[in-house]
Amino acid sequence: MVAQTARTLQEQGADVTLTQYRTLVVLASRGPQRAADLAADLGVQPSTVSRLIDRLVQRGLVVRRQDATDRRVVWMTLTGQGKDLVGTTMRQRRQRLSELLATATATVGSAPGVVNLLNAIAQAAGEQPDEQWWRSWESSTGPHLGHTAGRDAVAVATSARTTGGEVR
Repeated sequence: MVAQTARTLQEQGADVTLTQYRTLVVLASRGPQRAADLAADLGVQPSTVSRLIDRLVQRGLVVRRQDATDRRVVWMTLTGQGKDLVGTTMRQRRQRLSELLATATATVGSAPGVVNLLNAIAQAAGEQPDEQWWRSWESSTGPHLGHTAGRDAVAVATSARTTGGEVR
């Protein structure tokens, strides 16, 4: 899967490393993060996150935003360009995985069995279920006023999807 992601990033001409891309994915799936929280999620030191974010800000993929109620707190969030990069990469990666699944299914003979196995592996690896991941992605560039803003944006995106509304 890592090779598929690297190949997709290369095809897009994205000038990001896999570690930088993983940072974008965390921001897309979990919403705006403080540096300390992002470091914990990535399993690296806060100083490493600062350097990662500096590079992503320079590329226009991430923006730093001060918290409206506590100016000492700075949130890292995706820009529209960062969100688009993650979304396009994930869609292309999933398409390639679907093609690989089709080939495996032709060999194994049971699509549901292979799909269940892949879902179980993803869950064991701590990945979000597909639908939940895309809801998080939809709201990943929304305004942020604190930890609840990300959850509120997901609720808005979910509500819009079920009512036929549009989320911007």
